[in-house]
Amino acid sequence: MTPQEVRKTIGKHEGISVELKECTQGIHPSVYESVCSFLNRLGGTIIMGVSDEGEILGIDEKYIGGMQKNFVNQINNKEMLNPITYIIPEVVEMEDGKKVIVLNVPESPQVHTYKKHFYDRNDEGDMDITDNQYLISAMFLRKSAYSSEKKVIHGLTMDDFSEETFEKTRRELKVYHPDHIWRSMTNEEILKHSGFWDRDPETGKEGFILAALLLWGKEEAISKHLPYYQTDAIYWSQPFKRFIAPTKEIGESFYDDRERLSCNLIETYETLMNFVRRNMRHTEVMDETGGRRIDLREIIFREIISNFCIHREYYYNYTGRILIYSDRFITENWTKQTQRGPVNLDTLRPNRKNPIISNVFGLMNYYEGVGKGMSRIKQYLPLYNRHATVEIENGDEFRFTINMPQYYQINDSESSSFVVHEAQAPYVATPKLSKKTISLNEKERLIVRLIKNKPNITQSAIAAALGYSRQTIHVLMKKLVEQGVIMHVGPDKGGHWEVI
Repeated sequence: MTPQEVRKTIGKHEGISVELKECTQGIHPSVYESVCSFLNRLGGTIIMGVSDEGEILGIDEKYIGGMQKNFVNQINNKEMLNPITYIIPEVVEMEDGKKVIVLNVPESPQVHTYKKHFYDRNDEGDMDITDNQYLISAMFLRKSAYSSEKKVIHGLTMDDFSEETFEKTRRELKVYHPDHIWRSMTNEEILKHSGFWDRDPETGKEGFILAALLLWGKEEAISKHLPYYQTDAIYWSQPFKRFIAPTKEIGESFYDDRERLSCNLIETYETLMNFVRRNMRHTEVMDETGGRRIDLREIIFREIISNFCIHREYYYNYTGRILIYSDRFITENWTKQTQRGPVNLDTLRPNRKNPIISNVFGLMNYYEGVGKGMSRIKQYLPLYNRHATVEIENGDEFRFTINMPQYYQINDSESSSFVVHEAQAPYVATPKLSKKTISLNEKERLIVRLIKNKPNITQSAIAAALGYSRQTIHVLMKKLVEQGVIMHVGPDKGGHWEVI
């Protein structure tokens, strides 16, 4: 490493991959804790002879040789670092003559301990996780090349699988793959002859694998073998910032819709898609030929929900979450980190973390394929919301966020008008949208506002809230539907309203 590279690394400040140590006259034990944590995480650089604030102090020349020798001896001593590793301390002389020692620590394929303690790394520094069995388990899973979806679950029988979910799989295959062999196979034949039955390499016993349980298992069987497995979907009709500093009226526990799930992934996918349909705006555009309407909500969120179900580490005690606000959509999952640093839709590298589950989702047309889903989101999201932006946090916890500023606004002035955006063209880099202005009176504006805040509100509830008769509200809403301002989605009983 050159002096310029040393200064550049120091300039990054301490974080998940950089650690600065004073150590001007010897190696402090915390250096080995950092080595252990870097080995267990994503690797990193340790620079000795530098203060926490980034000031280059330099190491006394007479100590450098001994420090190098002691370091090599320590990391090759199983009583100290186990398993041992190989790192060469590099002495770098800076422009002013001060010397520092640089340790370039690689990411290890193994889990290491220092003095029989487990260490992990985050942006705040080194963490001793020895007493946290869940974090230790997650570390071993992260290092394992063996996908957890292939783990044999002992004690499973055919009675633990849902006949209804298998039939649902066959119905989807009839539509998308009418000649697929599974349509003529029994449930047991599908599982035992399609890779869902395997031999446990540790015990030598055969059994159904985790992927089978997750895809077709009954809820009680899943709860028995994966007691911490849960998915939580929550919808708030308020903007995200209201929950950063919640008011008394809108507290942390307030929500407009919620689904708590511990069912199999096929049922989870369908339930989450229905949750999205209830709580996200419906928008359509014409395709390139002008002969078919494209449901943007279905295309975009189909990809997001399928990826949420597929790319997840199911053995970790972490609840997967779908969080919907009036201006934001968030998914949170626990997964194996495969890519370092900030990522976005252009730089996120596709990686099938559960290929067996992915293949089944693909057969049922829930999943577009590795990398294709992100391309479709990039293509259609600007049409769904022209101001939408995507944020991706890629760590053990994978968080995918769509920020969606609301540009369908009701003006509160007396001469207010309602702007309806109508897509007139297929996708282009900058969506072409025309505007049709419809003047709304006070009653109509109040109705639209109530629907925006609570899409499943009934005409009777609107009448009670505004102090008008139900017949008056019925006439006004019928007019709004005819003008293309609102629409009703779903059955008369149990459906919901949408502002178009």
